[in-house]
Amino acid sequence: MARPENPLDPRGGPVAEFAAGLRALRTRAGAPTYRAMADQAGYSAAVLSQAAGGQRLPTLAVVRAFVLACGGDAAAWEQRWRLAGSQRRDHEERRAPTTVFLVDDHELVRRGLRQLLEVEPDVEVVGEATTSAQALARIPAVQPDVVILDLRLPDGDGVSVCRTVRSATTPPPACLILTSFSEDEALFGAIMAGARGYLLKQSSGTDLLGAVRTLARGGSLIDDDTAANLLKRLDFGAVDPRYASLTQQERKILELIAKGRTNRQIAGALFLAERTVANYVSSLLRKLGFSRRTEAAVYAASVPAELGHASRVLELLRDNEMR
Repeated sequence: MARPENPLDPRGGPVAEFAAGLRALRTRAGAPTYRAMADQAGYSAAVLSQAAGGQRLPTLAVVRAFVLACGGDAAAWEQRWRLAGSQRRDHEERRAPTTVFLVDDHELVRRGLRQLLEVEPDVEVVGEATTSAQALARIPAVQPDVVILDLRLPDGDGVSVCRTVRSATTPPPACLILTSFSEDEALFGAIMAGARGYLLKQSSGTDLLGAVRTLARGGSLIDDDTAANLLKRLDFGAVDPRYASLTQQERKILELIAKGRTNRQIAGALFLAERTVANYVSSLLRKLGFSRRTEAAVYAASVPAELGHASRVLELLRDNEMR
């Protein structure tokens, strides 16, 4: 008799084992092609295939579509999915500390930061750099979760390092800028470069640890007063409220429309079902007041950089509200 499958066996990791369970379900259903499954479930074949790949836990909607196409028990698989998500979080908390990279030209500062961080069981310092050049060479190799950068470096600045490493590293690290005093000009540049926050060097160790953990969870450290000051610097006369009404996903799709991508190509690029992309396109066209995607493409090409800047600051404000 075949050994009963245990799709949440922690030895393989909960996500990998959940995917193994989906593959077993497909096998019992006669191993239909993913194209056939997609036609039956009304979902993208690529997305269904990725669900069984085990690289990440699929969304519940994808799991339901997969199970429907294979004739499985949707309610039972929803329970498995929720359990897998819970075990994944426990698994990650036990085995994956937040990795941090330090960039500062003062040895005493780096040593103090390292000593403060390394006594925490959920934080690991994976590297250091004293210059921009060292940071740019070392950070992509270790792929840290958080990079703590001095605002001023001997051969450059933390803002430039943040911008470059975020574009050169996948996934991009969260950047935390350290500074001796609040400088609006530098902070504006840091936020536009993708930094998730800044911290004064006079801050307490507790504040620093809290900042690292907040950034690792995807949060930000831009307080409302700072964000308000930054927003004043932007030309809000140029900010189109139609663009501001778009969600982040709709903006990504708008950018791809401007590049001439079809719905199928967008679905592949963003790992979405083609039908989902079509819904997003309809939504953004309605918000922008257009009836054809060619109009949206022309509009996207004319969107000034200030819109993206304003949206960036507003996004950080929303992150703060959700913390």
